[in-house]
Amino acid sequence: RRDLAGYTLRLTGHSLGAGIAAILSFMLKSKYPDLRCSCFCPPGCTLSENMAQSCKDYLTSYVLDTDIVPRLSADAVTHMRTDVLEMIARIKVTKYEATHAKAGEEETHRILHRKDSLPPSMFREQIDHFRAHQAEKKRTSKDLRVSLYPPGKIVHLFKTTDDVPTGCCARTSSETEQKQTDYAARWAHASDLAEILISEHFIQDHNSLNVRAALERAAEFMGLSAPFTMEEPAE
Repeated sequence: RRDLAGYTLRLTGHSLGAGIAAILSFMLKSKYPDLRCSCFCPPGCTLSENMAQSCKDYLTSYVLDTDIVPRLSADAVTHMRTDVLEMIARIKVTKYEATHAKAGEEETHRILHRKDSLPPSMFREQIDHFRAHQAEKKRTSKDLRVSLYPPGKIVHLFKTTDDVPTGCCARTSSETEQKQTDYAARWAHASDLAEILISEHFIQDHNSLNVRAALERAAEFMGLSAPFTMEEPAE
């Protein structure tokens, strides 16, 4: 259309919407060569490796700190299951003590056995049997599953301060009373998101308001002065 001459197409989305935007960008790129796509917290199982690489020229994904969604994949969930079972087997105190333990190397040694010195137990035998069964199942099955990845170039927003208030950096009516968390940005590779990281805020990091606030803080940290708010129209 003549009245749209000079305009370009931009696709964007958050979470599942980000995955849909990425797929749409593939479908529309040939028709709109200048198309650009911004994906905020896309699922880690969005595209095959070749597709995720091929769209780097026009698609950028943004991931906030330990957000679980961009790290979700069949392999990541399998690895997490293995780690959780192993961790349970290593506990040498009551489960209550373990879940209420404080962080620190000394405390870790107090509540966990070393990996290479696990005492014999029925639970350990069950884990070993389960692992052997899974390995045999993988060896004999005709699994044609394709590994999937987050799309395009990846910008990872990470904390530069350790003091995180409850609710992270979400905008609330009492925001002025909360401490702000500082963020910086770096280019990341899909392999950096291959494992699920358990943190106090790995769910909150997926909140779109927290992502926006982190982007603003990262921009300020890097000395950028983008128009984060729209100017009021002149009367």
